[in-house]
Amino acid sequence: MGLFHDHSAKEAINLLCIDDDPATCRLYGEYGHILDWITDQALTIETAIEKVSQAKFDAIVVDQSMDSLSGIELIQRIRSQEGPNQDTPFLLCTIYSIEEVAAELNRLNVEAYVQKPISLARFEQAVLNLLDERSFTA
Repeated sequence: MGLFHDHSAKEAINLLCIDDDPATCRLYGEYGHILDWITDQALTIETAIEKVSQAKFDAIVVDQSMDSLSGIELIQRIRSQEGPNQDTPFLLCTIYSIEEVAAELNRLNVEAYVQKPISLARFEQAVLNLLDERSFTA
């Protein structure tokens, strides 16, 4: 796979990607396919809430700017309700600089963020760093 890690020896990473832009969700799904990860997608807040209440994910990638709720508000909602993903690590994707969202990220204990646009290499590294950090603190 060239620059990308060989995940074949490990169990596949199970990732939920939440973004109201269908092209972005497709892109993250393609990234997951290339990396041999299991990716599920949610284009709406309602679908995202349904999915996180029904299945456990290793990590959740969420867009900051969505129509009905911000990514930070969605993370807060998921963390505040009982369910299999209450303690799942989040990767927030944003067009904003970290300075604009840092206080909220810290308050909600959001583990990582990445600025858009996101290349395959940056996507992979951000998710792997998120999971590596979580494995040392769990």
